[in-house]
Amino acid sequence: MKFYLYADETIWTSPAGFLIVAVVALPGDQVEYIRSLVTRLEVASGRDKRKWAQSLTAKKIAFLDGLGPILDGSPPILWRHHPGTNVDQVRLTALVVAGAAHQVDPLGAFYVMIDGFKKAEGHLVSGAMKSRGLAFKKIVGGRDESEPLLRLADALAGFLGDRAKGKPYTIEAWRRVGHLFQEV
Repeated sequence: MKFYLYADETIWTSPAGFLIVAVVALPGDQVEYIRSLVTRLEVASGRDKRKWAQSLTAKKIAFLDGLGPILDGSPPILWRHHPGTNVDQVRLTALVVAGAAHQVDPLGAFYVMIDGFKKAEGHLVSGAMKSRGLAFKKIVGGRDESEPLLRLADALAGFLGDRAKGKPYTIEAWRRVGHLFQEV
């Protein structure tokens, strides 16, 4: 089966910092439909195309509450938390993406888009995918400003980052949307 993976990360550079990578995995036949639903949810929640950190808490909550009906039935949102601030962000992102692909379907074929990845960094992802025996069609970098599903990955990484920081809104939100997530 063909899957599309959209990945983004959040990094917190405090003394107790971390890197969190979030991967949205979608079956190829659902990508356009889910992209249109996410675009509508951005508008309906008032988040528009803003980065997660720039969104007001009420808009974050409205966005998260709208995700259940969109993502139920899709593979889970895969994520990984790496403690510390002295981490190789690109290498760890590549490893999480490959781990997510393997969890979704070790026999699948994957199209991968990672926010902010440069073409020269693609070999890290392809190497991580090959080391797990995974097939991939294409690995590209993208900008979340132009791709709704990368904005979704940005929002999810941002939410997981807020949760790791202990932001109060995340406690109740996690009760409602936590079932959509699975750690890699």
